[in-house]
Amino acid sequence: MVLAEFTVPLESRALFLAAADADACQSLAHEPGCLTFDVIGLDEDVVLFYEVYQDEAAFDHHQTTSHFQEFQNAVEQLRLTQPKVRLGRREQNGRPAD
Repeated sequence: MVLAEFTVPLESRALFLAAADADACQSLAHEPGCLTFDVIGLDEDVVLFYEVYQDEAAFDHHQTTSHFQEFQNAVEQLRLTQPKVRLGRREQNGRPAD
């Protein structure tokens, strides 16, 4: 699981969200190992990515794709600081055992 927290000034938000949506949609459509990719607005200037990958190799592959590079380029063009990124794993899924 990947949590990436971006600080996005209000004047850059629309362009950022367009780039984020493109990355998320392409990831879900073309990366079998990408299980979830949600873009979540937390505050007026904070956007969180919640991404779930089948395994570490799937996440590593994601970082080599052209749509990821296009998103990275958009972040650089908007002159945003690098996001706070946290990697984790699901300890429990909240579902009853069979």
